[in-house]
Amino acid sequence: MSFAERNPRPQIPATALRIDPPSGTTSNVYQELFDKAPIAYMVLCRDGLILEANQAAIVLLGSANESLIGRRLATSFIKDAIDQFEQLLLQARTSDGVMEGRLLFSRCNGAQFWASVTIQRSDDTETRPCFFMTLKDVSSEKAEEQLLRKSIERFQHAIDATRDGIWDWDMLNGSVYFSPQWARLLGYDPGEIPQRVEFFFKVLHPDDVSLVQQELDDHLCGRTPVKQGEVRLQTKTGDYRWFLDRGQVVSRDSSGAPVRMVGTITDITTRKLAEAALRDSQVRTRLLIKAANLGLWDWDLLTNDVYFSQEWKRQLGYDDHEFPNDYSAWNSRLHPDDVDATMAAVQGFLDERRSAYDIEFRLLHKDGSWRWILARADVVRDDTGRPIRMMGCHLDITDRKITEQAIHRSVSLLRATLESTTDGILVVSSEGKFDICNHVFRRMWNIPDNLAEDGIDDVVLEYVIKQIKYPEPFLSKVKHLYEHSTEVSFDTVELLDGRVFERYSCPQLVSGVVAGRAWSFRDVTERVRAEAAQVEAFDRLKKIAGRIPGVVYQFRIRPDGTACFPYASNGMREMFEVDPDDVRENLAAPDNLIDPKGLWQSIKKSAKELTLWVHEFQIRRSDGAVRWLAGNSVPEREPDGSTLWHGVVTDITERREAETKLRESEGRLREAQAISQIGNFHWDSRTHQVTWSDELFRIYGRVPGEFEPSFESYVAAIHADDRERVLSSIQTAMGTKSAFDHQYRASQTDTEACWIRARGVPVLDAAGEVIGLEGTCQDITEQKRAEAVTASLEAQLRESQKMEAIGTLAGGIAHDFNNILTAILGNVEVARPEFSDGSALAQRCLDDIQHAGSRARDLVQQILSFSRRQPTDRKLIRLRPVVEEAERLLRATLPSRISLQVRCDADTPRVMADSTQIEQVLLNLATNAMQAMKGVRGFITITLDSLVLDETLTGTHVGLRKIQQSSGGAVRLTVKDEGPGMDATTLQRIFEPFFTTKPVDEGTGLGLSVVHGIVQSHEGVITVESQPGHGAVFSVYLPAVLVDDRSQTAEAEKAVVPEKPDAAASLQILYLDDDNTVLLLLKRLLERQGHKVTCFAEPREALAALRNAPDFFHLVVTDYNMPGMHGLEVAREIRRIRADLPVAVTSGFIDEELRAGAERNGVSELVAKPFAINELYAAVQRMAQAARRRDV
Repeated sequence: MSFAERNPRPQIPATALRIDPPSGTTSNVYQELFDKAPIAYMVLCRDGLILEANQAAIVLLGSANESLIGRRLATSFIKDAIDQFEQLLLQARTSDGVMEGRLLFSRCNGAQFWASVTIQRSDDTETRPCFFMTLKDVSSEKAEEQLLRKSIERFQHAIDATRDGIWDWDMLNGSVYFSPQWARLLGYDPGEIPQRVEFFFKVLHPDDVSLVQQELDDHLCGRTPVKQGEVRLQTKTGDYRWFLDRGQVVSRDSSGAPVRMVGTITDITTRKLAEAALRDSQVRTRLLIKAANLGLWDWDLLTNDVYFSQEWKRQLGYDDHEFPNDYSAWNSRLHPDDVDATMAAVQGFLDERRSAYDIEFRLLHKDGSWRWILARADVVRDDTGRPIRMMGCHLDITDRKITEQAIHRSVSLLRATLESTTDGILVVSSEGKFDICNHVFRRMWNIPDNLAEDGIDDVVLEYVIKQIKYPEPFLSKVKHLYEHSTEVSFDTVELLDGRVFERYSCPQLVSGVVAGRAWSFRDVTERVRAEAAQVEAFDRLKKIAGRIPGVVYQFRIRPDGTACFPYASNGMREMFEVDPDDVRENLAAPDNLIDPKGLWQSIKKSAKELTLWVHEFQIRRSDGAVRWLAGNSVPEREPDGSTLWHGVVTDITERREAETKLRESEGRLREAQAISQIGNFHWDSRTHQVTWSDELFRIYGRVPGEFEPSFESYVAAIHADDRERVLSSIQTAMGTKSAFDHQYRASQTDTEACWIRARGVPVLDAAGEVIGLEGTCQDITEQKRAEAVTASLEAQLRESQKMEAIGTLAGGIAHDFNNILTAILGNVEVARPEFSDGSALAQRCLDDIQHAGSRARDLVQQILSFSRRQPTDRKLIRLRPVVEEAERLLRATLPSRISLQVRCDADTPRVMADSTQIEQVLLNLATNAMQAMKGVRGFITITLDSLVLDETLTGTHVGLRKIQQSSGGAVRLTVKDEGPGMDATTLQRIFEPFFTTKPVDEGTGLGLSVVHGIVQSHEGVITVESQPGHGAVFSVYLPAVLVDDRSQTAEAEKAVVPEKPDAAASLQILYLDDDNTVLLLLKRLLERQGHKVTCFAEPREALAALRNAPDFFHLVVTDYNMPGMHGLEVAREIRRIRADLPVAVTSGFIDEELRAGAERNGVSELVAKPFAINELYAAVQRMAQAARRRDV
């Protein structure tokens, strides 16, 4: 609450301003109120003189009324307040408002007091009163304010002096007071940071936001008395420091909601770093204890409680929970041999008889083994010196103990080795005393035992020097080595008695420091003598080697890779053009090797494995000649790691050239045998050894090295049906000593039998006795196959020629027969209207004639199709009539032992097919079934049905999937027999051209191939299922065509209804045919349609009439097969006379050749005989319409 709110301005009484009181009110009443008011009132003139003062003012100022009136009020102020009063008075003169202030007054008795003053100007007409003034003693309040200000100053000084930052959060508007120290803690100047709560959360570490929010929620909701937590705040430099943030709500509104919160932050970064360092130190300590394999223990001697650390227990193989913290658990696991010594050590240390507890003993491990433990401990004693606590550690020293034992064994072994070696060993310390002196050394130098036991180096040296042949160099060397303690030396020493010692010396090093010198002496007297004898022998061998062809040599490769020839005979000059002396110490890389890489690889392999080196290589001599060399040597490893070969190199150029010529000759022979497929053999009847050439192995499908040929295996490979004949031929040849030549079938590995032609002669010894056979075998399988194919092709040619003759005959018969049928069927059409009003019998007779004629026409078409003189004509048909027609033909031809069963489903969908070819498929499949059944009784079943193709079926054949994608359904024709069935091999080749299982002259192998081709041309699929002994099932799948039967019927009816030409469409037709019956028939039929027909039986007469009146005729109809000139020739002449005249050609036999010729000669229509009358009418109508379109 502000000062103005705590001290409201008093209202000015009207009497005090000397204004007229309201009517009915006396002025005395107002005066009394003015005088007795509790607030000091005064009236001042414009100059500040006191005109009026009430009792409260008099008391406040501490003077009598008489002394106040007329006195300047300014005299009641202390000096410093007079200017302030004058300023208020000046402001009141110029303002209508109330002027306020606090002034320091002085009473008459000198006492000072603070008063709250208000001054207001009065605009009364009277001249005396000008200002109304109130006074209120506020000395006590002023004193409190001063105390508060001092308190605030002290608090501010405390805040400035403390290292904590202060914050004061107004939670209603989000403003926060951050103290200057708060800003400095984050590296900011006090004026640099915004006084908003958002700034705090901006500098708060992201990982601490959720924690601070949770602490705030807990405190604001009353769950914690103080909000406190450790947070990280980002400083001005960008790094984070740790702070202890404390705060508390200090004010809530009437509903209890917090509105103000104050708190502090304390920088605890140093503490946090120290804590982290402490943690790191603790971790390092734990890791150090673990790494050092230290187990800690703590024994309370008063309670006998013991603590064993986890590492202590782990040393014995236990987890923490497995081993009890109990003294007896440790005591019971002590090794029996160590119990007394360990207990004595513990007790002696506790009794202070031992200065330290440092002992080794064994403890029982969990796995049953004993572990060596080094135990160290210290003791805690009370004031009286009594031990109360013992703490220590265990270190597993098992590995060290094992190492010590190994070292002990090694020392013993080394000592035994030194005593057992044949070398004399002496080790002298830096002080000149013997460390080691084995008995061999004493014996070699004949040293007395007393000298050896004293071990004084100088004394022994004087004794030794007397035995040496050349003492001066010996002593000089000893002196040099002692002066140069790190050097290693090796030399020989000759003794006066003729013995020779090798002397080796090296420094004795202890931890890298020279601690003495070791000497080794070896008696090499016998070796030196042997080497001298070896040199003598070497000289003799050198003389011998100089006379051996080639190069006798020693070749050495040192560990560093360098090489040399320690010895090479004089043949090196001639062979390699190199002087042996030039390569005795060092061998430069030779530049005359043709394949140096291969040579060096073979040498390195011999060196690595120490195996015999055998290698053939080439060099190029300076004259350009290339020579082949062969090396052969034995390697040995030398003491220094070198490899030394002893061997010989010879020139094998002539041998290699002879081998090359031999290989070339053999290669040509093998190539000739492979080309001619002839292999040769040799059989020794005495040893039963058989030799085959490579080609013979190939012919029999064998691999050389994996198969050992023999006479028995040769005979076993011959086909069983041919074996007796071949053996007889061989026996005859051997018996008569004459040549043999026979053919037979032989089995090959994993292949079918092959045909072999074997020719050979007996082998005779010097006495003329047969001792074996030799000869050739030729693979004539392809020749046999070619002969079979030739025979088959000849049979096919004869069959083709027969079919061609039948076709030619059928074509000629068809033409004449179709002319007859045309006359019969045409006259039926002519006669039918004549009997339209006649009896029903006449109509039936005409129907029978027409039906018989149609059947005769179909028969002609079948004859032409059978002779393959009829082109494919695929139409939308149902297959049931085709199956029924095939059934009629088959029942007339099948033998009586075979029964034919036919099953046709009703309403099978139509297919686009050539009925004649589908009938041929059925006849071929049925005939094949009949031939397969041979003399067996049984059934052949033909089935016609339809089916929807699903994934099960389409997965078996890719063609079925195509049918499914194109139409979805299929019509299936199945032919099933009860024959012997087929194996898998036959099934794979069943549709191959010329493949047949029938004997020669009983089949061409084309029947099923033709079936397969017809089915494929119909976009269909044929499958076969068979197993030996279970017959065969052939299934033909054709794409079903789903159409509306009613629409098809309507189209068919529409097609057979002839169009009656109108009168204006009457045409002049020239008709040409060499058959007068057909000529007169067609004239009647066309004239019945309203046309005018001019007939000719001779082509030339017809052409002459056309030339005379080329525009008279509208179209021409001519027969094709006529004497003198055929129909296409007539059409060609008509085009020369009048190119736009339509021409139709009729024929009883229309093939592809006729169709192509008709197109080339501009023929408009081809009409097949015998034709339906409606077909002829339709053709005429089409030509007339086309002619009219051209005229337009």
